[in-house]
Amino acid sequence: MHPSRPIARALVLLVAGLGMCGCVAATTSPSFLANLPSPSASLAPKPTQTPASPASVDSSAEPEPTINPDETNPPDPTPTPIEPIAGCGTGEAGFAAHRSEIPKTLAFGHASIEFTTAGLEMRDGSVVTGDSIPGGVGLTADEIAVVVAPDEQIILRAPNAVLVDTTAAAVSWSTVKFENGLADLSGPRTALRWRVRADGSLSVSAPDRVGDWAVEFLPRWQGDCLKGDGTAYARIKVR
Repeated sequence: MHPSRPIARALVLLVAGLGMCGCVAATTSPSFLANLPSPSASLAPKPTQTPASPASVDSSAEPEPTINPDETNPPDPTPTPIEPIAGCGTGEAGFAAHRSEIPKTLAFGHASIEFTTAGLEMRDGSVVTGDSIPGGVGLTADEIAVVVAPDEQIILRAPNAVLVDTTAAAVSWSTVKFENGLADLSGPRTALRWRVRADGSLSVSAPDRVGDWAVEFLPRWQGDCLKGDGTAYARIKVR
């Protein structure tokens, strides 16, 4: 069996040599090279996928939002058309034509007291105006007093206008101070009762205690075409 070893060795060397020759041939075969990837392609970095920018998104594909009315915040109602009052006109022209309705004085018992207008408007609402007025305007240190019994009723009325309501409060005359033509009624106040009469005047109850009193009224009035409010002051002596 020893003589066979060199043959086996030779066969092994021959097979190995053929294998090497096959590898070389394979690497030089054109058809094989065509199937191999390009070295430059295999070394090039793979492209990184980046997300699409917002500008590239097709917003037209998105559904339009549904607009539902907000029941908690309804749209503004349609303004009510102004309906002029017969014989009054409307707007600035109507307001100017009926300025004579504005009271300048009020009758309080047998006395005439000054009335100072604060707010004014056309009754149809087409003109609204107002002024800031100082407190105590119209009351004087020598104001003529209406002399009545305790809790006696005194009529307050406006010429050519209806008195709708008022507030009425009395302070002791001894606490009233006068400065620069204005009265300061800063003393303790007593509310006076009043009621609306059928003829458009107000019936005011005098204080129920004997004394000398200054009274502040804040009446609202209404004419044929205008309406407004203001202040008036009076003096009452209760005996």
